[in-house]
Amino acid sequence: MTRMAEPRSRRLPEDEPPAEVTSFGADLRWLLASAAALWIALSLLSWSPDDIGWFQRGPESHPANWLGRFGAWTADALLFVFGMSSAWLVLLAVVVAVGGWRLAREVRERARLGVVGVLVEDGLARLMPLRRWVGFALLMAGSCALEAQRAGWVPSPINAMPGGMIGSFVGSIGDWALGAVGLTMFCLAALAAGLALFLHFSWLDAFERLGRLTELVWHFAHDRLAAREDRRLGESAAIERAGVLEKRRQRGGETVLEIKP
Repeated sequence: MTRMAEPRSRRLPEDEPPAEVTSFGADLRWLLASAAALWIALSLLSWSPDDIGWFQRGPESHPANWLGRFGAWTADALLFVFGMSSAWLVLLAVVVAVGGWRLAREVRERARLGVVGVLVEDGLARLMPLRRWVGFALLMAGSCALEAQRAGWVPSPINAMPGGMIGSFVGSIGDWALGAVGLTMFCLAALAAGLALFLHFSWLDAFERLGRLTELVWHFAHDRLAAREDRRLGESAAIERAGVLEKRRQRGGETVLEIKP
């Protein structure tokens, strides 16, 4: 009788301890995101149509971009895909950097207290939750399409393809389905919804705070103007009273009781 070989004991994945975010990994995330934000911002600010890039040929051999050839290539690729709306990528990198910095602080605090660390899956979700990615996608799509279809509103240095490849694709489909006015309304709605989801705020709360701030500024300015007017009236009254007293002295030596304010 053949004896079947016993299967070797394997370590189940459930028995493995979950991976936690290290302090070095958390610091590396926000540092890389900060460097990406700075790199994208500098490359876009110093973009020149005369530089040689991935999708253009310029007359100058020496790039005018502040970050050299790599900066010129970066700016050219981003402008080709997203147009001037690629500036939103700077905001994306800044948001990720802030989330990574907060995560690094939490990891250090947990290590100091000796409690369970932050899991890798939770750390990735805290950097940018899914709803914020959806909001950024809406924001970028609306911005690129609006730039592509309404490029005449704001002067743009990109004459070949405003809004980039994304704006041309989304704008052409939206113009076919919704028309010019409908596409503009859709882009504005996508911008508003995308900003609210991406930056995690409510437009109602924003307008309410704006109203409170406007009211505070109005009351502050009104009080300052009222106080200035009171001082002006008081100074005018004091000057007038001093003139009256001086005339009485000049009349002839009678004793005048002066009442000072």
